[in-house]
Order: sequence, then C-alpha cells, then structure tokens
Amino acid sequence: MLTRSFTAALMALALLTACAGNPDPKIQYDYADCTPSGNGGNGGVSGSGNPVAAIVGMLVIDVVVDLSWYYGCEGVQNLDHALFPPAVSSLHDGIYRSGDGLYSVAVPGQLARSPDDARWLTLLERLGQEQDYLYFLPKPEGEPNTGYLVIAFPKLDADTAPQSPDEFALNVSHIRDAMARHPVSEYSHTPVELHAEHITLDGNPAMFASYSLVMGDDKVATRIFGKDQETLYLLLYVVKTPTRAAILGIAWPRDCPKCSTGSEAEIRAMDPHLKQFVESFHLADVTVAN
Repeated sequence: MLTRSFTAALMALALLTACAGNPDPKIQYDYADCTPSGNGGNGGVSGSGNPVAAIVGMLVIDVVVDLSWYYGCEGVQNLDHALFPPAVSSLHDGIYRSGDGLYSVAVPGQLARSPDDARWLTLLERLGQEQDYLYFLPKPEGEPNTGYLVIAFPKLDADTAPQSPDEFALNVSHIRDAMARHPVSEYSHTPVELHAEHITLDGNPAMFASYSLVMGDDKVATRIFGKDQETLYLLLYVVKTPTRAAILGIAWPRDCPKCSTGSEAEIRAMDPHLKQFVESFHLADVTVAN
C-alpha cells in the first residue's frame, strides 16, 4: 500500500511537471520514445538514461495501473526532467538556439502557438549527450507542406571524427533513427539519389544530396503530405567539423524539377523558408559551446 501511494505521488508530480518544462510554449519536448513497442509498456522509456529515472519509470508503469501506458511514459520523462533538468532552449527573433549551446537555426516558417494549434509548424526537440534532435513538422496534415529535421552530434568518436562528410553520410542509421521517431514515410519504396554535390555550409565542408521517393501506397507519407503528389523529395545536408557533425533534412512534397537537374544553390533558392533554414544553420565551435 505504501509503495502504491508513493508511486502515485511520483506520478502526480510527474504529470504536474509537464507544464513546467521549457518556458516557451512553442518549444515542445519530443516524446517519440513513448510510442508503445511490441514488448510491452516500459520498453519505450528512455528518459535521460539516468538510473534513478529508470527505476522510477518501472515503478510508475508497473504500479499505477489506472493511467494509460502512454501517459505513464510521458510522466516518467517529465519526472526525469524535474529531477535532472535539461538545458533550456530559446526562440528569439525567429532563431532557435539549442539549450546545450550546440547549434542554432532559423525557424522555417511560422510556429503553432500551442500543441493544440492545428496550423503552421510544430517544433519538437530532444537534447541528448550523443545526439540532439529537432523537428519542424508540418501542419495541418494532408497538405503539401514541407517538414524539416536537424540531427546534431556534440562529440564524435575516434572513428567518425576524421571522416569526411561523404563518409559520415554513409552511416544512414542516424537518419533512419531520427525519421523513425517522426516518420514521413513507411520506407515502402527505396529513395533514388538524384544529385550529390560537395558544398560549404556554415564555413565547414559539407555534402548535399537530393533523393526522390515514390509515395504510391505509402500511408504515412500520404497522410502527412496528401495524395495529390506522387513523389516526395528528400534533401539532405551533412556538415562536419573535426569534432562535431550535423545533418539537416528537408522533406519536400511538391514538384521539384531542379532536384535532379539543378545545383544545390538553385535547389536551396526554390523557397525562402528552405533557403533561410539552410543558410542560417550554425554549428557552435567546441571551444565556446557548453
């Protein structure tokens, strides 16, 4: 009985802290790990990897049976954030700055004012020790609006640090992991590379590649971007410094003749939001970042 009361109190605290996260209501924490998995509820709880939070998570999910598993998972992560608060990101003059000081980028359009707002873009973030994830997801669903993604790596290991952007880009597991969190496709068709080019981004060597993906019967892609467009174009940027790296991804659900025949500069210039998103990206130097 005491254990149940204690756990219920923890859950209440966790749910209350849901409102005490990032002070800017437009910045939402990414709860993608709370997607139920096939091996039961607590298989999706990751939090910050802190053992205390993991133990609390198991107690919450196993004992508090009168709440759904999903909200239990969110509660665990909220409690994790309350006990071990992450750095607070910011939005100022249309620029997002990650709370860990790793990178900044312009918001590619207008953000929804709240999670319940069905217009414009949703901003989801997750800052971690190994990767930062940032998503600008299009709203409303079913219309050909562009989606954006940033994956930033605060520290590279001995194997990846000397790699060129081309070599780093070959490890597609980073991209697949990020897209699996908030998928834009079922991967029912293999993307076809249209164009690749070496460029400079943020003063650092970078690699650009464009791909086409036939949506066909891809239920996820058609649900998000609508059924009027047969092809989803994926624009990928990989930028490297000696110690850090970042990947920028853009899902373009509209016609794109330049994606196969044009240069990266011409592709970038297709849309002012796309252009601003790419050109504004800054990966902080390791000596000045937190």
